[in-house]
Amino acid sequence: MDTPEPLRVISLCSGLGGLDLGAHHGFFGHTELIALCERESYATSVLLSKMQDGRFPSAPCWTDLRTFPFSEFREVPNLALFGGFPCQPFSVAGQREADDDPRHLFPAIEKGIAMCKPRLVLLENVDGIASAKLGGADETSVLKHVMESLEGLGYITEATSVSAREVGGGHNRRRWFIMGVLADSDNCGGLRVCRDVARLSSASS
Repeated sequence: MDTPEPLRVISLCSGLGGLDLGAHHGFFGHTELIALCERESYATSVLLSKMQDGRFPSAPCWTDLRTFPFSEFREVPNLALFGGFPCQPFSVAGQREADDDPRHLFPAIEKGIAMCKPRLVLLENVDGIASAKLGGADETSVLKHVMESLEGLGYITEATSVSAREVGGGHNRRRWFIMGVLADSDNCGGLRVCRDVARLSSASS
């Protein structure tokens, strides 16, 4: 997605900054990190150390996603939101409690997106997000729920599943990447509304 100005990025659940650096050096070109949010003390200490050494862009850091001041960023031009929200509720290595797991943070992210309306959203999660189900009678796939939630907020969405081996890694470690672009943006980057989430979910199982 080519943009004449840098994407100004809010990074949520930043971890060690891999998604942010990958997006910057990979497929978005120049990005400008303007805020990040990470609660784990080890990760924040590593990020702050990298900022001091000039190996990671300096930006204010919050530690609680649920109290992050999203509304303060609504008027920022060319705003983007990146986030690899916690995978434990969906991972096959865990209990897979989905929205019953207190670490399920997508509702807070969805609320934040509605408040600041970034031009672009990029989310990442484990392969199990496609087969994990929300509670309730319809047992909706979490992947389908996330994409439909973004579409309900006015985003054109697409998702893809990529393994580390496919991009040169020595192991499989498959991940889902979900992208949303505001439907009224000047350049939607060729994205289209992806209604066939059932196909995407079955492809990963």
